[in-house]
Amino acid sequence: MRTETFFNRREILIDLSHRCALECPRCQRQQFYTGRYGNKVPGKDLPMRTLELAIKHLDQIPKDIYDSETKKLTRNTYIGFGGQLSDPIHYPKLIETLKLCRKYNIKTRVQTASSFKPISWYIKAFEADPDTEWQFGLDGLPEESHKYRVNQDGKKIFQVMLEGKKILTKAPIWQYIIFKYNENHQRQAKRMAKQNGLRFVLMKSSRWYSDNVLTDMKNKMNEYDELMPSRNNRLDTIF
Repeated sequence: MRTETFFNRREILIDLSHRCALECPRCQRQQFYTGRYGNKVPGKDLPMRTLELAIKHLDQIPKDIYDSETKKLTRNTYIGFGGQLSDPIHYPKLIETLKLCRKYNIKTRVQTASSFKPISWYIKAFEADPDTEWQFGLDGLPEESHKYRVNQDGKKIFQVMLEGKKILTKAPIWQYIIFKYNENHQRQAKRMAKQNGLRFVLMKSSRWYSDNVLTDMKNKMNEYDELMPSRNNRLDTIF
Protein backbone atom coordinates (compact mmCIF):
# COMPACT_ATOMS: atom_id res chain seq x y z
CA MET A 1 0.00 0.00 0.00
CA ARG A 2 1.26 3.50 -0.79
CA THR A 3 -0.04 7.04 -1.12
CA GLU A 4 0.50 9.12 -4.22
CA THR A 5 -0.68 12.32 -5.82
CA PHE A 6 -2.68 11.70 -9.00
CA PHE A 7 -4.41 14.40 -11.03
CA ASN A 8 -4.20 16.88 -8.14
CA ARG A 9 -5.48 14.53 -5.47
CA ARG A 10 -4.10 12.13 -2.90
CA GLU A 11 -4.67 8.43 -3.25
CA ILE A 12 -4.14 5.37 -1.08
CA LEU A 13 -3.31 2.72 -3.66
CA ILE A 14 -3.93 -0.90 -2.74
CA ASP A 15 -2.76 -3.89 -4.75
CA LEU A 16 -5.55 -6.36 -3.94
CA SER A 17 -4.02 -9.41 -5.54
CA HIS A 18 -1.11 -10.85 -7.52
CA ARG A 19 -3.18 -11.71 -10.59
CA CYS A 20 -3.17 -10.23 -14.09
CA ALA A 21 -3.92 -11.72 -17.50
CA LEU A 22 -2.04 -9.12 -19.55
CA GLU A 23 1.62 -9.27 -20.58
CA CYS A 24 2.54 -5.61 -21.06
CA PRO A 25 6.24 -5.08 -21.85
CA ARG A 26 8.19 -3.37 -19.06
CA CYS A 27 5.47 -4.07 -16.52
CA GLN A 28 7.08 -5.22 -13.29
CA ARG A 29 5.47 -8.63 -13.79
CA GLN A 30 7.31 -8.99 -17.09
CA GLN A 31 10.57 -7.41 -15.94
CA PHE A 32 11.05 -9.29 -12.70
CA TYR A 33 8.88 -12.38 -12.85
CA THR A 34 6.90 -13.97 -15.67
CA GLY A 35 8.40 -12.36 -18.79
CA ARG A 36 12.10 -12.45 -18.06
CA TYR A 37 12.49 -15.29 -15.60
CA GLY A 38 9.38 -17.40 -16.09
CA ASN A 39 8.58 -17.23 -12.37
CA LYS A 40 5.17 -16.95 -10.82
CA VAL A 41 4.37 -13.61 -9.21
CA PRO A 42 4.54 -14.13 -5.44
CA GLY A 43 1.71 -13.22 -3.13
CA LYS A 44 -1.94 -13.99 -2.62
CA ASP A 45 -5.30 -12.28 -2.59
CA LEU A 46 -5.78 -9.75 0.20
CA PRO A 47 -8.22 -11.23 2.74
CA MET A 48 -11.46 -9.30 3.04
CA ARG A 49 -11.05 -9.32 6.82
CA THR A 50 -7.72 -7.49 6.50
CA LEU A 51 -9.20 -4.96 4.09
CA GLU A 52 -12.18 -4.29 6.37
CA LEU A 53 -9.88 -3.77 9.36
CA ALA A 54 -7.81 -1.30 7.34
CA ILE A 55 -10.91 0.68 6.38
CA LYS A 56 -12.15 0.70 9.98
CA HIS A 57 -8.80 2.08 11.17
CA LEU A 58 -8.37 4.88 8.69
CA ASP A 59 -8.11 7.28 11.62
CA GLN A 60 -4.57 5.95 12.15
CA ILE A 61 -3.27 7.56 8.98
CA PRO A 62 -2.23 11.25 8.63
CA LYS A 63 -4.79 13.97 9.28
CA ASP A 64 -4.42 15.46 5.80
CA ILE A 65 -5.69 12.18 4.34
CA TYR A 66 -8.42 11.23 6.83
CA ASP A 67 -10.52 13.45 9.09
CA SER A 68 -11.19 11.44 12.24
CA GLU A 69 -13.88 13.88 13.40
CA THR A 70 -16.10 13.50 10.35
CA LYS A 71 -14.79 9.96 9.77
CA LYS A 72 -14.29 10.67 6.08
CA LEU A 73 -11.35 10.82 3.72
CA THR A 74 -10.44 14.43 3.09
CA ARG A 75 -11.49 16.04 -0.16
CA ASN A 76 -9.61 14.72 -3.19
CA THR A 77 -8.46 11.62 -1.28
CA TYR A 78 -9.34 8.25 -2.76
CA ILE A 79 -8.67 4.61 -2.12
CA GLY A 80 -7.42 3.32 -5.44
CA PHE A 81 -7.49 -0.30 -6.47
CA GLY A 82 -4.73 -0.96 -8.98
CA GLY A 83 -1.08 -1.66 -8.50
CA GLN A 84 2.21 -2.71 -9.97
CA LEU A 85 1.72 -6.45 -10.13
CA SER A 86 -1.99 -7.05 -10.54
CA ASP A 87 -5.22 -5.91 -12.14
CA PRO A 88 -8.01 -5.44 -9.59
CA ILE A 89 -10.73 -7.07 -11.67
CA HIS A 90 -9.00 -10.41 -11.05
CA TYR A 91 -9.47 -10.02 -7.30
CA PRO A 92 -12.29 -12.51 -6.59
CA LYS A 93 -14.04 -10.18 -4.13
CA LEU A 94 -13.74 -6.84 -5.88
CA ILE A 95 -17.51 -6.34 -6.07
CA GLU A 96 -17.84 -7.07 -2.33
CA THR A 97 -14.95 -4.66 -1.70
CA LEU A 98 -16.68 -1.84 -3.57
CA LYS A 99 -19.86 -2.46 -1.57
CA LEU A 100 -17.83 -2.36 1.65
CA CYS A 101 -16.23 0.96 0.75
CA ARG A 102 -19.62 2.39 -0.13
CA LYS A 103 -20.90 1.28 3.28
CA TYR A 104 -18.14 3.28 4.98
CA ASN A 105 -18.55 6.26 2.65
CA ILE A 106 -15.08 5.78 1.13
CA LYS A 107 -14.34 7.32 -2.28
CA THR A 108 -12.80 4.71 -4.55
CA ARG A 109 -11.14 4.43 -7.93
CA VAL A 110 -10.47 1.30 -9.99
CA GLN A 111 -7.58 1.24 -12.47
CA THR A 112 -7.85 -1.62 -14.93
CA ALA A 113 -6.81 -2.63 -18.42
CA SER A 114 -8.06 -6.20 -18.41
CA SER A 115 -10.90 -7.47 -20.58
CA PHE A 116 -11.05 -10.94 -19.05
CA LYS A 117 -14.50 -10.69 -17.48
CA PRO A 118 -17.89 -10.87 -19.21
CA ILE A 119 -19.58 -7.52 -19.74
CA SER A 120 -22.30 -8.60 -17.31
CA TRP A 121 -19.66 -8.78 -14.55
CA TYR A 122 -18.52 -5.19 -15.20
CA ILE A 123 -22.14 -4.03 -15.02
CA LYS A 124 -22.52 -5.68 -11.59
CA ALA A 125 -19.27 -4.03 -10.47
CA PHE A 126 -20.50 -0.61 -11.64
CA GLU A 127 -23.80 -1.14 -9.83
CA ALA A 128 -22.01 -2.15 -6.59
CA ASP A 129 -20.98 1.49 -6.15
CA PRO A 130 -21.95 3.89 -8.94
CA ASP A 131 -19.80 6.59 -7.29
CA THR A 132 -16.59 4.63 -7.86
CA GLU A 133 -14.36 6.20 -10.50
CA TRP A 134 -13.23 3.75 -13.18
CA GLN A 135 -10.14 4.29 -15.30
CA PHE A 136 -9.42 2.01 -18.26
CA GLY A 137 -6.01 1.60 -19.87
CA LEU A 138 -6.73 1.64 -23.59
CA ASP A 139 -3.51 2.70 -25.28
CA GLY A 140 -4.56 3.63 -28.77
CA LEU A 141 -7.69 3.00 -30.77
CA PRO A 142 -9.63 -0.05 -29.56
CA GLU A 143 -8.32 -2.25 -32.37
CA GLU A 144 -4.63 -1.47 -31.69
CA SER A 145 -4.29 -1.21 -27.90
CA HIS A 146 -3.26 -4.88 -27.68
CA LYS A 147 0.11 -3.99 -29.21
CA TYR A 148 1.17 -2.83 -25.76
CA ARG A 149 -1.63 -4.29 -23.63
CA VAL A 150 -0.82 -7.81 -24.78
CA ASN A 151 -3.85 -10.15 -24.53
CA GLN A 152 -6.29 -7.24 -24.20
CA ASP A 153 -9.51 -7.05 -26.22
CA GLY A 154 -9.62 -3.29 -26.79
CA LYS A 155 -12.98 -3.31 -28.53
CA LYS A 156 -14.51 -5.02 -25.51
CA ILE A 157 -12.91 -2.50 -23.13
CA PHE A 158 -14.45 0.31 -25.15
CA GLN A 159 -17.87 -1.34 -24.94
CA VAL A 160 -17.41 -1.78 -21.18
CA MET A 161 -16.71 1.95 -20.85
CA LEU A 162 -19.94 2.72 -22.71
CA GLU A 163 -21.84 0.45 -20.32
CA GLY A 164 -20.19 2.21 -17.39
CA LYS A 165 -21.34 5.60 -18.64
CA LYS A 166 -24.95 4.44 -18.29
CA ILE A 167 -24.51 3.54 -14.62
CA LEU A 168 -21.66 5.48 -13.04
CA THR A 169 -22.01 8.93 -11.50
CA LYS A 170 -18.89 10.04 -13.39
CA ALA A 171 -18.15 8.85 -16.90
CA PRO A 172 -15.30 6.32 -17.14
CA ILE A 173 -11.81 7.62 -17.92
CA TRP A 174 -10.09 6.47 -21.10
CA GLN A 175 -6.37 6.49 -20.24
CA TYR A 176 -4.25 6.65 -23.39
CA ILE A 177 -0.47 6.20 -23.05
CA ILE A 178 1.47 7.36 -26.09
CA PHE A 179 3.54 4.82 -28.03
CA LYS A 180 4.95 4.84 -31.54
CA TYR A 181 2.06 2.84 -32.98
CA ASN A 182 -0.61 5.18 -31.58
CA GLU A 183 0.99 8.65 -31.42
CA ASN A 184 -0.75 9.79 -34.61
CA HIS A 185 -4.17 8.58 -33.47
CA GLN A 186 -4.53 10.81 -30.41
CA ARG A 187 -7.01 13.23 -31.96
CA GLN A 188 -9.16 10.46 -33.36
CA ALA A 189 -9.29 8.73 -29.96
CA LYS A 190 -10.08 11.99 -28.16
CA ARG A 191 -12.86 12.64 -30.65
CA MET A 192 -14.27 9.13 -30.07
CA ALA A 193 -14.22 9.72 -26.32
CA LYS A 194 -16.01 13.07 -26.63
CA GLN A 195 -18.63 11.70 -29.00
CA ASN A 196 -19.42 8.90 -26.54
CA GLY A 197 -19.37 11.01 -23.39
CA LEU A 198 -16.16 9.50 -21.97
CA ARG A 199 -13.43 11.37 -20.15
CA PHE A 200 -10.06 11.20 -21.91
CA VAL A 201 -6.59 11.37 -20.35
CA LEU A 202 -3.48 11.44 -22.52
CA MET A 203 -0.30 10.27 -20.82
CA LYS A 204 3.39 10.06 -21.68
CA SER A 205 5.21 7.05 -20.33
CA SER A 206 8.11 7.60 -17.94
CA ARG A 207 9.77 4.59 -19.57
CA TRP A 208 11.24 6.96 -22.15
CA TYR A 209 12.79 9.46 -19.77
CA SER A 210 16.50 9.30 -20.73
CA ASP A 211 18.75 8.21 -23.55
CA ASN A 212 20.77 5.98 -21.21
CA VAL A 213 17.68 4.08 -20.19
CA LEU A 214 16.52 3.90 -23.80
CA THR A 215 19.84 2.36 -24.85
CA ASP A 216 19.65 -0.13 -22.00
CA MET A 217 16.11 -1.07 -22.93
CA LYS A 218 16.97 -1.53 -26.60
CA ASN A 219 19.81 -3.86 -25.68
CA LYS A 220 17.40 -6.06 -23.74
CA MET A 221 14.17 -5.96 -25.70
CA ASN A 222 13.83 -5.37 -29.45
CA GLU A 223 10.06 -4.76 -29.36
CA TYR A 224 10.71 -1.13 -28.44
CA ASP A 225 11.21 -0.31 -32.11
CA GLU A 226 7.42 -0.41 -32.40
CA LEU A 227 6.64 1.00 -28.97
CA MET A 228 9.06 3.91 -28.52
CA PRO A 229 7.35 7.19 -29.55
CA SER A 230 9.06 10.13 -31.20
CA ARG A 231 11.02 12.41 -28.85
CA ASN A 232 8.21 14.98 -28.67
CA ASN A 233 6.02 12.34 -27.09
CA ARG A 234 8.48 11.15 -24.42
CA LEU A 235 9.08 12.32 -20.91
CA ASP A 236 12.62 13.62 -20.59
CA THR A 237 12.67 13.79 -16.80
CA ILE A 238 11.51 11.61 -13.94
CA PHE A 239 8.69 13.02 -11.86
